[in-house]
Amino acid sequence: MEHSIEIVTSTDGQQVVSSRQVADNFGKTHKNVIASIREILAAENQAAKFFHETTYESRGKMYTEFLMDKSGFSLVAMGFTGKQALQWKLKYIDAFERMERSLMIGTQPEVLKRITHIEEQLSAAGILRPFVAPRYTMENLLTRYKQATGIDRVRTFYDDIGKWCGVKVPYANSIRIPVRDWIVVNLSLEHVQELVVGFETHTMTRSTDGYPVSLNGCFGNSVEWDRTLKEFDHKCAYCGESHEPLMAEHVVPQSVMAREHPELCDSVFNIVPVCKICNQSKGTSFMPTWFKKQPTYSDERYWRIQQHQSRYLLNTKEGVISA
Repeated sequence: MEHSIEIVTSTDGQQVVSSRQVADNFGKTHKNVIASIREILAAENQAAKFFHETTYESRGKMYTEFLMDKSGFSLVAMGFTGKQALQWKLKYIDAFERMERSLMIGTQPEVLKRITHIEEQLSAAGILRPFVAPRYTMENLLTRYKQATGIDRVRTFYDDIGKWCGVKVPYANSIRIPVRDWIVVNLSLEHVQELVVGFETHTMTRSTDGYPVSLNGCFGNSVEWDRTLKEFDHKCAYCGESHEPLMAEHVVPQSVMAREHPELCDSVFNIVPVCKICNQSKGTSFMPTWFKKQPTYSDERYWRIQQHQSRYLLNTKEGVISA
């Protein structure tokens, strides 16, 4: 008896093969193939999308059969062994691929050829890379965060992301999408990854207020300096002017901080944005004393500097660092 492979297109556009045909070609009883499929479905609910249960008529009676797509076939055929079984597996895989190619080529062949050519050029240039759905990246980062910090509470992960990125991450009851998806849409996953990698490599610690702080300093990451600029509305922390180019000011002068804690000179709690004039005027002066003597002094700006320092203040073996 000559065996053949017949791949058909189902009503929903999927390329499928019948469990009866698979049983016949692999020399199995259809009853046993049906049993194998039911075992797969019982073991994994997600496998249901690969199979469609239907019926066929034989000698006036109705019997069960399954239509399975390429993934479903692969799951079923996984249990078939032997040289002949291997040959049939390869034939089926080739048949599925030929059917997929023929369907693609049959629709707008010139457009598809141009798309393929462009994809090849972009891949060769290193621009086009395999797509990874952002939500799966978030799941991966959450798992790594839990392992690195020992914290299982998902909301804590979201709160740390918000503190690191300088935003308030909403709760699920205030938005119409999952919080995870809100983060994917509104924040940079590269920044989230930087947070997680920091905890993994022990280059990320927490301030006395519980905020993530990089031990590489404000300029050893892609977040803290930009976040600090936003905290001060892109204005000088001392005079409040915004027309001047802003530079990083060490609230506690580097020469002073370096005496006892050189590793913390560039820590974010010690960095605020200022204009060149204020930076040169302050020099190595004690900030509170100098600032309160300036004609541009204001309680509101002084409070914002103190708030910034308090938020990211670090504990040391000698105690809390202060200005």
